[in-house]
Amino acid sequence: MIKPIKNIVTIAAAVFAVLSVGSMANAEMGYVWLEAENGVATGDYMVVDNEQASGGKGMRLFTMEDGDSKIEFTFDIAETGSYDFKILSTAGNVMHLSRYRYLIDDGDYTYCDNSSIGGKVYDQATNVGGIPVSWYPMTTQTLNAGTHTLTIRTNELREMDEMLMLHYFDVVAVVPTDWSWVPDGVSRPVLSKKAEYNSAWYNFSESTDLKQPGVAVDGKGVGVIAEQPAGTKYSFPVKFKAPKAGTYDIYFCGAPAGVDYASDYSGYSVDGVEKGKVYDSPYYKNIGKAEATGGGCGMAWQRVERLELDTNEHEITFEIDSPRTMTNKEYVIGLRYLVIVPSDIKYDFARCENGAQIAAEFVKNAITINDDLENITDDLNLHKNGINGNKIKWTSSNPEVVKEDGTVIQPSFYGEDAQVTLTAEVDVVDRSTTETVVKEFTVTVKKKAEYTVKNFQLTYPDGKYFGQSPNGGTLQARVEVSNNQNEEKDAILMLVMYDENGAMTDVKSKLFHLSDSLSELALDTEITEEKEGYSVDAFLWTDMNTKKLIQDSVLTYKKQLLEE
Repeated sequence: MIKPIKNIVTIAAAVFAVLSVGSMANAEMGYVWLEAENGVATGDYMVVDNEQASGGKGMRLFTMEDGDSKIEFTFDIAETGSYDFKILSTAGNVMHLSRYRYLIDDGDYTYCDNSSIGGKVYDQATNVGGIPVSWYPMTTQTLNAGTHTLTIRTNELREMDEMLMLHYFDVVAVVPTDWSWVPDGVSRPVLSKKAEYNSAWYNFSESTDLKQPGVAVDGKGVGVIAEQPAGTKYSFPVKFKAPKAGTYDIYFCGAPAGVDYASDYSGYSVDGVEKGKVYDSPYYKNIGKAEATGGGCGMAWQRVERLELDTNEHEITFEIDSPRTMTNKEYVIGLRYLVIVPSDIKYDFARCENGAQIAAEFVKNAITINDDLENITDDLNLHKNGINGNKIKWTSSNPEVVKEDGTVIQPSFYGEDAQVTLTAEVDVVDRSTTETVVKEFTVTVKKKAEYTVKNFQLTYPDGKYFGQSPNGGTLQARVEVSNNQNEEKDAILMLVMYDENGAMTDVKSKLFHLSDSLSELALDTEITEEKEGYSVDAFLWTDMNTKKLIQDSVLTYKKQLLEE
C-alpha cells in the first residue's frame, strides 16, 4: 500500500524537473538571476525550503552514494559584453563538503573558487548543524547577446570521510562587469548599485577665466554664436575637484565635436597639458542629443577623456578658433555642463539636466522589493534608505494586509488573495535643487493555505550525519505544521524503510492533532545493521484514507552500509 505512493512521488518530481527549464532571467534589467530551484536537476539534487534563501528555496545534495548530480540552466543575455558570475552556495573546495564545478556553454568544467565575498550570508542546516552559505566568485566571461547555458556539477565524495556527497546551492548572479557589483545578502542587483551619485557637476557659466566673453544661452551655460574673423580664439576653462581619488571619465554637455553645423573644438587641455582635438581622443564618445542651444544648435552628452585624479583642484579647457564648416563663416558653439564620473560606473545621460534630476533617476531605479510580487506570503523587506542615504518613506493602500514597515498579514484560508499598492517616496537634493521620487509597486498577498509547513527534516537527534555509522542509530522526522482552517484537522507523520531491493521493511506512523499555531511534530525509528542497504521516506499526510500529501511534503534519504 505504501510503495506505490513512493513511485507516484518520484514521477511527480521528474515532471517538476522537466517543467523547471530556464531561469528567472532579468535580462531586461541588464543582469540574470538564476534561482537554484528553477534549474533542471539530475542525480541526487533536491529542492528544499529555506526561509533565509532567495525565493525561500534552495537546492541541496545530501547522499551517501557516489554519483553524478547536475543542475542546468538556460538563460538569455540582452547585450554583448563582459559579465561576472557569482554563486551563493556552500564552499566549492573544502574537505568537509563535496567539490563542485561549473560549465558555461561549451567550455570546460572548472572548480569553483573557495574565497568567499564578504563572508557568511546564512547557515544552511543539513542535518549536521550550520554550514555557512556565502557568495563566491565563479568567473568573468565575455558573452554575446543571446541564449547561454550554465551547469553546476557535483560528482565527488567529500574528502573528510570519502563517503558523503554534500553541497547546498541558492543563486547564481550574472552581472555586467562594469557594474562592479558587490553582493548584499540575498538582495538582487539593481541598476543604481553601479551608479552611486558621487560625480561632480560644473556649469560652464560659473567659470571666471574666459579669455573671450561668452554669450549666455537661455541664461544657462556658455555659448558663442557670432561672426568673427578667422583665427579668433574662444577658450572655455573649468576648474574641478574629484570627490575622492580614483579613475574618472570626463563628460561634457555641449555642441558635438566633428559636425558641420557647429564650430569644432580646435583642442582641449587638462592641467595645462595639450590633448589635441576632442574627437581624436581614444575615449571620445558622442552619447546623443540632449537639447538645443539658442538658434537651434543641437547639444549632446559626450565623453572626452579618462583621468587618474587626486582630490586636488584640476582644470580642463576647451578651445575653438575656426568657423563652422557648414557656412565657413559663423562661429557656433555651446557648452553647458562638465561632469566627472567614476570610470567603473556605467553612466547614461538621457538629457541635459541638473544633478538632482539625473540623480533622481538612479535613486528611483534603486528602489526595489526583492520578492515575487505576485505571490507574497512572508514579510517584505522595504528598504528605509536609498542610495547615498536618501530616506525612503513607504505608504500602503491597505495597512491591514501590508503594513508600512513591510509586515504581511495574510488573508484567512476562507478569504481571497489581496492586492496592495505600496508607494515609496524619497527626496533627492543636489546643489540646492530638490527632486521628489515616487515609485509604486502592486503586490498580491496570497491567502493562507490549508496548512503551513516549515522545517521538514530527517535527522539524528545528536546532530550526526544520517547513516554516518554502520551500527545504525535513531532516525527522526521533524516538521512544524499549523492548521489554517477553522475546524479540527489532523496530520499523519510517517516513516517508511526499504531494503536495497526496494522492498518495504518497516513502517512507523503517528497521528497528530493540529492547532492554528505552528506545532512541532516528531517521529523516531531505529536503524539497524541487519540490512545491507536501505532507503527511508518521510511523508506528511492529511489522513490515512486519502494519503494526501500536505504541500507535496516528502523527504527521501538513501544509505549504503559500510563493510566492516
